[in-house]
Amino acid sequence: MMQANPYQAPYAQSSAVAAMAPSGGGEVPSSILDTLRATKPWARFLAILGFIGTGFLVLGGLAIASGSLKAQVKLPDWIGFIYVVFAFLYLAPAIFLNGYASAIDTLLRDGTMRSLDAALRQQKSFWRFVGWMALLTVVLYAVIFVVAIVAAAANSR
Repeated sequence: MMQANPYQAPYAQSSAVAAMAPSGGGEVPSSILDTLRATKPWARFLAILGFIGTGFLVLGGLAIASGSLKAQVKLPDWIGFIYVVFAFLYLAPAIFLNGYASAIDTLLRDGTMRSLDAALRQQKSFWRFVGWMALLTVVLYAVIFVVAIVAAAANSR
């Protein structure tokens, strides 16, 4: 016969966990709805700015790539394609924020835990993307810094 380990971490039976989980039909407290109601316009506003910024980046990138700005801007044509790539990097968070604002709309209409979960998943997608982009930016800056030091050292000889 096995004895219970007094140092073992506590655990819940799966039926107990299932009983505690929201079924999706529960109501979200009004304080949470009020907070999200105040958040929604800002999420929508930033999403719209993201869409507009994406459009300007695409237009600018295509103008540079086509060479139509040669007289005003002395940039190689391939820089325009980099602008277009960056435009798609701006588009993703705008899409996530717009989805978040739409999910908040749904939550405000029906007030269920399922809608709250959907809104929080949209928000999680936004922050995950922003986090990865921040990490990529830090790594890119570190690489540029190292390359600049190596290039400076090579030129000083």
